[in-house]
Amino acid sequence: MSIEVVSIGDELLAGRTLNTNLVTAGKMLAEIGLGIDRETCVPDSRETVAGAVRSALERGALVLTIGGLGPTRDDLSRAAIADALALPYAFSPEAEAHSRQALESRGKEISPGQLDAQSHTAAGAEILANSAGVAPGLWCTNGTRAVGMLPGPPREFGAVMRERIVPRLQALFAANSATRELKVFDVGEPEVEQRVLAVLADFPQVSPAYCVSYGATAVRVTATACSSQLSLAFAAIMAEFAEFAIEGDLAECVVAKLRVRGARLGVAESCTGGGIGSAITARPGVSDVFSGGMITYSNAFKHQLLGVPEATLDTHGAVSAETAEAMVRGLCGRLDLEAGIAVTGIAGPGGGSDKKPVGLVFIATQVHNDVRVLERRLGGDRETVQKRTVSLALNQLRIQLTTGD
Repeated sequence: MSIEVVSIGDELLAGRTLNTNLVTAGKMLAEIGLGIDRETCVPDSRETVAGAVRSALERGALVLTIGGLGPTRDDLSRAAIADALALPYAFSPEAEAHSRQALESRGKEISPGQLDAQSHTAAGAEILANSAGVAPGLWCTNGTRAVGMLPGPPREFGAVMRERIVPRLQALFAANSATRELKVFDVGEPEVEQRVLAVLADFPQVSPAYCVSYGATAVRVTATACSSQLSLAFAAIMAEFAEFAIEGDLAECVVAKLRVRGARLGVAESCTGGGIGSAITARPGVSDVFSGGMITYSNAFKHQLLGVPEATLDTHGAVSAETAEAMVRGLCGRLDLEAGIAVTGIAGPGGGSDKKPVGLVFIATQVHNDVRVLERRLGGDRETVQKRTVSLALNQLRIQLTTGD
């Protein structure tokens, strides 16, 4: 049996809302060895929703719908699924009780008629408790056909998907496959693929998939029959790329290594405009290893705050290996830090020259007295250059912190 998703909402088709729920669903399913075979996005129309779900059911799929479970007139999913499954659309005391309890627990008054829409479901629908909101999810069946209905707000979707749908699908599919993912930094996707395929020649039951994102190639490997092969293959791929590969989140890995080394980190950013500090502080509880950062965009700030010599700026320019090194040395020296990152570059779209083109960046990292400077010429628009620089900077520090572990 395949899994299909029907995403519902005029706002999705109009481009007003990004469908992050689909990404969340894909990741959660991949963690249990399952995947989405097809996704269809439809407007808030009872007939269109019913038609899309009916078509998916005719293909033999288990269907997950996202959105349309709220209390307003355009929330038509419940009625549409009843139509698709050829079931009566009727009042559900269980759905009404769930929504009432959710509102009362939040101290909200219930106005007349407020619960009418959310109290009707396809006949026999099972209520899937929503720990993050008012509208419950639903599990609707008719014979061998099944539809799981999830709310659209991302926080509520994530809660129902994680707590109610994923365990059910694990039991239903009894998946005998498993998946693991690593990220390879600073190696091009074609080379990554070539080297991964060479490793997997010894593991015929393991298949790879690739996705490039801002300076890293994610490699997802799946074993459809033998999990021991997956572990061996994964270890072999990690060994193939050595320090250029990690499993897990890059910023979290850096934070963990800072803790192991007992080091405190500071950052001095120019072209990334605070992106490195933001990536670190997006993780909770990092105050024990992250002291802070500064955006030293102008030459004056580089000189006044970091002590970059004016002679260095005049001779080599703000975008240079010499300036990047002086920035990180000044940062760590003036603030008594054990670890530091400094970046300077030309993110574009303007400001480049033949000698120093758009995309030229210099990344300096320091751990105690060891300073390393990386030069890269990156393609893409301004956002891409900035995000790739953030990834490269964090990975360079991660590699440096690994030395001596």
